[in-house]
Amino acid sequence: MRTRPLIPPAAVAALILAGITPFRPVPAALASPADSITAGELIDHVRTLASDEFAGRGTGEPGGEMAARYVADAFRAAGLEPAGDAGGWFQEFPARVASSLGEGNAVLLNTEDGPRELKLDRDFVPLAFSASGECLGPAVFVGYGITATEHGYDDYAGLDVTGRVVVCLRYEPARDDTGSVFEGRKDTWHAGLRTKARNAETHGAAGIVIVNGPLNDGGDDDLLTWDKAGTAQAVGIPAMMMTRKALDSIWGLGLPEKPASLKDLQARIDGEMRPLSQPITDRPIRLTGDIRTETKITRNVVGWLPPAIATYAPAGKPGGPHIVIGAHYDHLGMGGQHSLSPDRMEIHNGADDNASGTAGLIELAEAMASDPSPRAQGVVFAAFSAEELGLFGSTWYVDHPVAPVESISTMLNMDMIGRLRDGKLEVGGVGTSPSLRQLVEDAFRDTGVKLAFSDGGSGPSDHKTFNDKKRPVLFFFTGVHEDYHRPSDDWEKLNAPGMAVVTEGIRKIAVQLAGETAPLPFTAVAADTTTHMGSVTGSGASLGTIPDYTESDIPGLKLSGVRAGGPAEKAGIKGGDIIVGFDGRVVRNIYDLMDELGSHRPGDTVVIKVLRDGEPMEVTATLERRK
Repeated sequence: MRTRPLIPPAAVAALILAGITPFRPVPAALASPADSITAGELIDHVRTLASDEFAGRGTGEPGGEMAARYVADAFRAAGLEPAGDAGGWFQEFPARVASSLGEGNAVLLNTEDGPRELKLDRDFVPLAFSASGECLGPAVFVGYGITATEHGYDDYAGLDVTGRVVVCLRYEPARDDTGSVFEGRKDTWHAGLRTKARNAETHGAAGIVIVNGPLNDGGDDDLLTWDKAGTAQAVGIPAMMMTRKALDSIWGLGLPEKPASLKDLQARIDGEMRPLSQPITDRPIRLTGDIRTETKITRNVVGWLPPAIATYAPAGKPGGPHIVIGAHYDHLGMGGQHSLSPDRMEIHNGADDNASGTAGLIELAEAMASDPSPRAQGVVFAAFSAEELGLFGSTWYVDHPVAPVESISTMLNMDMIGRLRDGKLEVGGVGTSPSLRQLVEDAFRDTGVKLAFSDGGSGPSDHKTFNDKKRPVLFFFTGVHEDYHRPSDDWEKLNAPGMAVVTEGIRKIAVQLAGETAPLPFTAVAADTTTHMGSVTGSGASLGTIPDYTESDIPGLKLSGVRAGGPAEKAGIKGGDIIVGFDGRVVRNIYDLMDELGSHRPGDTVVIKVLRDGEPMEVTATLERRK
């Protein structure tokens, strides 16, 4: 029951650009005849899901479980029927969520007073993407550990670190300078801890040690907590963080001339914007990593709205042509490896990403369940978990659908619909079936919304897994912003009226699709044109591969397919192949491939090593610009 006066959705569009606040009374002449989707209820759901009580809705965490129950309760209240496992609301599945420390982690330094074993959590801490194993070698300072060819900056230029342990600073050069090519306070891809470790590995380092810069954070020398940089996707070398105090005990030992202090080196790098990499001791240090990956059980929430015309399926049992409306409810918890502020151990509330889409999903369930209009098709409402870890929830769903995937007419996905600015709404997938573009245009006609279309049905959100199964998709997105994947993505920054307009438009589309008597035909789009949520990073180089996001213990990146006409297809790579090498570097997972693409440019020719039916083969591919 609605308990507060709300702006009718049709009236909202005319007010968005005028800056009128969400709950200002609306002139009767602008009032909508229906209030099925309202700004107030949408923002109420967001405020709950993005509250500190839900602790960032981390996959497998208590806050994530609270969010799943909240959505299930909302589906029940809306009048949906449970469509999960064993007649319940949930689909359970395992997801690799993080890593944990074993008992064998150690760092041994050779100081002037002899061997010194560092103390865990006081002197050093392993990074969660560290490899398990041991390395031994002399230490080399490599500045910030960055190779950024697009900025003409490379800490490894002319330096051979093969078999050595590299030591680098956190962050990027001139971090306090907003005029820096690295964007100053706004960390870029190169600041990522895993990016630094992967870069060290690709240059042949045996291990990596990361330290706080004396000129950053007021000279703070605290170690990161274990779960601050947690990821189950390991690099191939031991990776540790060490205090400057511990590092000082070996600084310059065994060298003919003691190097300048770490503070002086950092000041010069920041000021001159050039590397000053050099040995810091010839005495070997030993790093030992002991990392255990962690898998947790998490849950999709699935509800079913039967067709109003009981033509295709018995009541209460999903079947026949139907549409799927989805949104992921998980977020980043306390941050970590997927955060764009990876060094801040804070709740990432994820108001826009994706409490906004989840709120839209709940409101759509309520609106469509109470809609008396004829409905030839049923509707599955799916709130996916573990999207942030790699589309695990939607991948599980398409592999374990509540009705055959072939009977899905269209999948509608909402991911970040809460920041409508200048009236612009991005809609992806309109090329995946011939009638979709016109359908979207009709739904948003006279709303003031400016539609930005892309044909492709791929991209890093849950519609991708349905598109990979050759089902038509539509993806709704109001654009990336500076709070994306940061602790600052809070509900107060959302455009509630704009969110209502977007959700109301999606409702019209869903009602129209549910009225169709047969599934829409699928059209394969030759090249993906989706560039959503800041996915274009690094150089913009593309190989044109489609990862398989199912869990696997196979080392390498398994592919579900390749883009038609893309570099991978031209090179002879096929779906089902497993990429295990890229231009002489090992590839273990999607993060390794992303790192390699980020360090290459369009036009580069690279050798790709793949396994096909267990047999190794090499192909040559010419990278293209991401479209």
